[in-house]
Amino acid sequence: ELLSRTERQRQEAAAFTVEGDGGQAAAVARHDGSERAQYSEASYWEERYAAEDAVFEWLLTWEDVAPLLAPLLGPSLQVLHLGCGNSRMGVDVLEAGLAQRVINCDISPTVIDQMMARFGDAEGRLMWDVEDATQLSYTDGFYDAVVDKGTLDALLCAASQGAKEQGAAALLGEALRVLRPGGRLVVLSFGQPEVRERYIRAAAGAAPEYTPVMKAGPAGNTTYHMY
Repeated sequence: ELLSRTERQRQEAAAFTVEGDGGQAAAVARHDGSERAQYSEASYWEERYAAEDAVFEWLLTWEDVAPLLAPLLGPSLQVLHLGCGNSRMGVDVLEAGLAQRVINCDISPTVIDQMMARFGDAEGRLMWDVEDATQLSYTDGFYDAVVDKGTLDALLCAASQGAKEQGAAALLGEALRVLRPGGRLVVLSFGQPEVRERYIRAAAGAAPEYTPVMKAGPAGNTTYHMY
């Protein structure tokens, strides 16, 4: 029998911790390196989206995320949703009045086509772009805010430490490049601070602000993280 989406989401999110997030690693030892590494590969996501045309939320739902983002965003902002996949978070941000325009981007042409067909462009206020988060085509300082939910985690599933370092540095560097001076980068992650903060500090030159996010589930509470 197929896993429920909730259970699959929990198991896949857990794989993100194996690269060294404290005591969580032991709990997900069942994920071998090759299985984890696929999450860092563009070909995996293109194949997955081609086989599954549906909305799917990694880590946290809009109900979890809305109170975190509401104080950080606003109705006049240009917001980039980095590595949107088949999440509708960007749609929810716009519908909640937390942005003037939301640009959702992903490396998979298939999922961008699917999401455009599903949600449209909201009269030009909701955009869907094919982009590599590590090599964005946007101009410097264009966005007021950049939001990532799980894309950094996916790149940190790479097989080697060198690939992890390279992917994280490229993604975070590009996110910071396209932010205007004083803009805000928000990273929603399964990765604990002792691992994630060093990548963000290396890119930004300073330690990020940090908020733990508790989410109740059938097996108990899970802690996610906002940087």
